Amino acid sequence: MIESRVSVFGALGLSAGLAFGVPAGAAWAAASQAAGAEAALDGLMPEPMAGPEADAALTVGRAVTVAVDEAEPSVLSVTAAEPGLLTVVGVSEPRIDLTITVTDRLGQEVIGGDIDVDPVELPGGETGVVALPRAGDYLVLLESLDGAGRVRVESGWIPMPEADRPADPNGGPDDALPLRVGVRQDQSFDSKTGDLRDWYVIEPARSGLLRVQARTPVGSETDLILERYTADRFWESEDYADNDEGEVLGHESLELAVNRGQPVFIRVSTWSTLDPEGQAEPYTLTARWAE
Repeated sequence: MIESRVSVFGALGLSAGLAFGVPAGAAWAAASQAAGAEAALDGLMPEPMAGPEADAALTVGRAVTVAVDEAEPSVLSVTAAEPGLLTVVGVSEPRIDLTITVTDRLGQEVIGGDIDVDPVELPGGETGVVALPRAGDYLVLLESLDGAGRVRVESGWIPMPEADRPADPNGGPDDALPLRVGVRQDQSFDSKTGDLRDWYVIEPARSGLLRVQARTPVGSETDLILERYTADRFWESEDYADNDEGEVLGHESLELAVNRGQPVFIRVSTWSTLDPEGQAEPYTLTARWAE
């Protein structure tokens, strides 16, 4: 059951530039090819990529109430007509430990999109302001960490051209770079532009145990995170590494059981944040058979 009513945000007139609805989602066209004994995707995925299905639309000027539990996130859809700041307030009944995540249309959190501050003045609730860097479809995920309840959510919107950032060429799973087994990828992050996450996809030529390894140059202070995702769940990683091998911040590896022809999505990210004075942070990524 979904309930709605006029909220304080509507009276403040913060609705300009934000339209809401179930995200349309864009399809990836087909064409994956094997390349020798060790194959990766040479083209686009044959199936459309989609994020979690929205339970309701989040509308500026109205409150919406959704049920939440620990099993799966409740999902609200948002479409921004321009860059700006999205304010989200959620209050639970009964009081639960609530988290809110603002994501792209596939469920990947936007930079600064994790809201889990547990404000003392808002028991059982969360509130935060998240920059949406460009026009497009977004999602708001609500999750409980300690039981079931209902959450009333309200939102506000402030247009802000200064929040505009270009899309990262491989910053999402639908733009993932092919990663061939045994072939090294040389890449870098750029904190000036918000390029802080890179996606890769492998289509193994056989089943087995695959070792994926990320490395930063000697002397680098970049702290890397390495994650594995499946094609139907881009908002929650299946495997995660941030163990700083050899006490080096940028040395991470994952050992993954993979199946022949089944795509494996890898995300490399960094703890760095947006920094107008930042610089390129290089790293390498490789995948090799563990046997």
